[in-house]
Amino acid sequence: MAIIQCESGHYYDNNKFMSCPHCRNAEKDEGSLTVRLNNSTVESQAAVYLKERGISYKEEYDEEKTVGVFSKSKGNDFVTGWLVCISGAEKGRDYKLRYGVNKIGRSKEMDVYLEEDRQVARDHHCSVIYEYNKNEFFVIPQKGNIVYLNDEFLEDASKILAGDVLTIGESQLEFIAFCRGTRRWKKNI
Repeated sequence: MAIIQCESGHYYDNNKFMSCPHCRNAEKDEGSLTVRLNNSTVESQAAVYLKERGISYKEEYDEEKTVGVFSKSKGNDFVTGWLVCISGAEKGRDYKLRYGVNKIGRSKEMDVYLEEDRQVARDHHCSVIYEYNKNEFFVIPQKGNIVYLNDEFLEDASKILAGDVLTIGESQLEFIAFCRGTRRWKKNI
């Protein structure tokens, strides 16, 4: 990291930015935003960022890129259910489940983060998936990881219902569905 000072006296990291981001924001440059990541220049397509600052941009699509889909209202982060740790090192903690895939593991990057259970794989031990069209939940174990559903060894994807208990490592997690029956969030995608 190399912190430098611009002509106006602002400090910034020149490994991340080609020019002073403070001056650029003040001037409201017209054109695209250029940032430097890991010593390579990248054109930002952050439409929201640019739109908020009144900067025009040209959208370019790369067929290789993965594009996330979010609800137009506040993102697709509506709670669909919970896992509650009923036994194990994290007993009493709850974990929100959201639309789509909810990865479970010890890493902080996981959606359900079981930091204290050393028998849980760091990255992606298993997943709980909320499937909107059927308004149902499924658990899917990752290859090589042991998962039990109601004390039965789980080899493949399986539907889960409210009250079901997942055993992952030394932790037991009870599933509670918010979205069930006729109750679901309106799809705003």
